[in-house]
Amino acid sequence: MHIIVGGNGSLGQDLIHQLSGESFLVIDKQINEISDYPQLQLDLSDMDAIDSLDLSEFPEITKVSILTGLNYAKGLMDIQLHEWDDMFAVNIKGTLFFIQKLLHYMAKKASIVFCSSQNGVVGHENRIGYGESKAALIHLAKNLTVEFAKMKQRDLRVNVVSPSYILNEKTEQYLTSSLQGHCLRAKIPNQTFITNESVTASILFLHQENASGIRGQNLVIDNGMTIV
Repeated sequence: MHIIVGGNGSLGQDLIHQLSGESFLVIDKQINEISDYPQLQLDLSDMDAIDSLDLSEFPEITKVSILTGLNYAKGLMDIQLHEWDDMFAVNIKGTLFFIQKLLHYMAKKASIVFCSSQNGVVGHENRIGYGESKAALIHLAKNLTVEFAKMKQRDLRVNVVSPSYILNEKTEQYLTSSLQGHCLRAKIPNQTFITNESVTASILFLHQENASGIRGQNLVIDNGMTIV
């Protein structure tokens, strides 16, 4: 079974549409009332909820895609302590202890993919807290890779995708019609924003068995935005 955390968001919905006959369970902070696929409500910042999570009625987990993330888009003089704590609670702490909990339900051979951000790779204005927590997520994949290697009876692997600005229905107005959007596009070598599909296709690739040699790596999906 494929666990999709944040599956009711735009990226998660596209990932679901690309699955072909694969059983999956969406775990999200908000339940999608108009969808009939299996869902569980869970806030990754709620340690008690993670601790009490019971997935024993579901099939063994072979894939985990964690797409959720919290971003207040704050600068140095604007960021508040509770916002910093909130972003780290969801983006890194909740992710770590969620994976720790899932180990009880995971198959001996399984793949995990985190969704970080280009803000975890390069500096950016108004990303205090968000960039640091996403950078920590990238490093968590490295440390988990070393930890998983010690589990001789299991074959668990974890990787990360780090998208730049994604052009979709939610962001189209900002990215295509605002001055800020035009400035961002000008930084991309081919002047083209990535799409949901380019991110979810990369996630599915990392989950494939023929990608099993890729472990603890961060795949930046940005049409070259961060190389210049």
